[in-house]
Amino acid sequence: MVMIPTAGEFVGKDFKPDEPGFQVEAKAGQFTAILRSQLKAETVRIRAIANDLEAFTQLQFETALRPSLVSGVIDLRLGARGTNYYGSFRDFLPPDKDNRTQLDFHSAIFATGAVGEWLFTGAYNSSRNLNEDCNCDNRLFKTYQFSEQNYPVYGDSSKVDATAPSIDSFFLRFERSTRIPGSDPDYAMWGDYNTEEFARQSQQFTSITRQLHGFKANYNLGNLQITGLYGNHLEGFQRDTIPPDGTSGYYFLSRRLLQPGSENVFIELEELNRPGTVLERKQLNRGPDYEIDYDRGTLLFREPILRTDIDQTGQVLVRRIVVSYQYDSQNSDGNIFAGRLQYKLSRKLNQESWIGATYVQENHGVRDFQLYGADALIALGDQGKLIAEYAHSSNDSDVVGKVRGDAYRLEAEGQIANGILGRAYYRFADTGFANNATISFVPGQTRYGAQVTAKLTSSTNVRAQYDHEDNFGIAPQPLDTFEELFAPRSEAIPGSNVDNSLTTISAGIQQRLGSATLDVDWIHRHREDRIPDSALSGDSDQLRSRFSVPIAKNLTFQAQNELSLSSQKDPGRCIMAV
Repeated sequence: MVMIPTAGEFVGKDFKPDEPGFQVEAKAGQFTAILRSQLKAETVRIRAIANDLEAFTQLQFETALRPSLVSGVIDLRLGARGTNYYGSFRDFLPPDKDNRTQLDFHSAIFATGAVGEWLFTGAYNSSRNLNEDCNCDNRLFKTYQFSEQNYPVYGDSSKVDATAPSIDSFFLRFERSTRIPGSDPDYAMWGDYNTEEFARQSQQFTSITRQLHGFKANYNLGNLQITGLYGNHLEGFQRDTIPPDGTSGYYFLSRRLLQPGSENVFIELEELNRPGTVLERKQLNRGPDYEIDYDRGTLLFREPILRTDIDQTGQVLVRRIVVSYQYDSQNSDGNIFAGRLQYKLSRKLNQESWIGATYVQENHGVRDFQLYGADALIALGDQGKLIAEYAHSSNDSDVVGKVRGDAYRLEAEGQIANGILGRAYYRFADTGFANNATISFVPGQTRYGAQVTAKLTSSTNVRAQYDHEDNFGIAPQPLDTFEELFAPRSEAIPGSNVDNSLTTISAGIQQRLGSATLDVDWIHRHREDRIPDSALSGDSDQLRSRFSVPIAKNLTFQAQNELSLSSQKDPGRCIMAV
């Protein structure tokens, strides 16, 4: 059995250490596993997989009121200015040869302990930033040096965790558990932080995924959760989308001199030539997944990243490397304010429901950004859910000046009847809507559709799907000169208008033959381009068959055939606005 937690790590003997996840041996349907918590108090979901069976459970890490601990140093020194052997190397033997006698004072302190029902953690250093390392680098959430890596100690291993990360000389945090199942802890802090409270499952257009420094607080008032943040030391913000070339190695970002620790790296999987239809989004971690050079603006991947893939129905998918980060800019005196209210309607496992509202204001001198909206997630039993979201943004564009726009979506999925699953969606984004800190989407696009899957027998499924999209945005201008390709910019240069639509109707059957799977689908596409003198309009019909059989645990044989049934030539995918 494979155990996969969303946080923490399992300890003890891994039954099959060469396979992914933590493997345990079940005897008579019973097993024992120990999950060690991390420093952060949060709700953890554990996924268990055995053969074709899958199950979930949920538990909550609470704030531990540790015994009080105070550690620090006070250093008072009288002597020559450039002969302090315990100070910074850059101050030793100064080049101006000014070694006059002076009085130096330095203090550093770390403290943690219980203050009533709250856990207090604080740190202060009078002579340097808390995150500064031996190379004088000051990275968000601290850089782990070679001397702090895991090393063996009497057959065990040691691990270093940054309990007080801050890019300035001060860190403070008060935290307590609310004793409400499924709730985040109450806390108020100053230091480095993430924005996970602003990236809920019900949020896409209003979602914010950033690494910031400043003040942040969260408080639970019954079922109402209140979160607010203030971030300073903001540099310029950039979002890059890079198509992988199928290899490992270096990938170059559009900016140099990045703010260390500010990056968020994702791998997005979407339908070929249909931007905005992101099917999967996975966040990568620095170290295990990639390395980054903040001075050169390069990402280094140790494993190859394939450009294309095929999903279970035979659709061709493409991968994108999406990176957002801060970089050194002239307008480096920025700040951000954000707040979120979230009211829990239900905390039941697999049936969580809530409604929320979000507001974000980011200031960068002449360039400001404002985002606000509301979202809701309503559970429809234990196998269905309804998601609704509305967002409005306004920002200063480098190209067209002040722009604003709306975006909203409505998604529903669940069990219509016994053995019949359904899904429906509606998505809209104005041409002027913008949000660079969330999942990829297409401004100037409306998409809606529905899908039904029915189980005829234990080995036979039938499915039907309808999709329609209207594109009314502005396509980016193609870059074909050296100056355009290597001139960094925050947004694409507008090109020609887009006015087209695509309707897709498909029906198919899936038959399992032992461990093999056979799929046959009929696909009809109707394309209409309302731009004069365009040759992209037309209809097409296609029959797609696919056979898949696993040969080994990590090897699958797949064969796919696509046969055109219409006499007209398929003009290709509609041109999208980006």
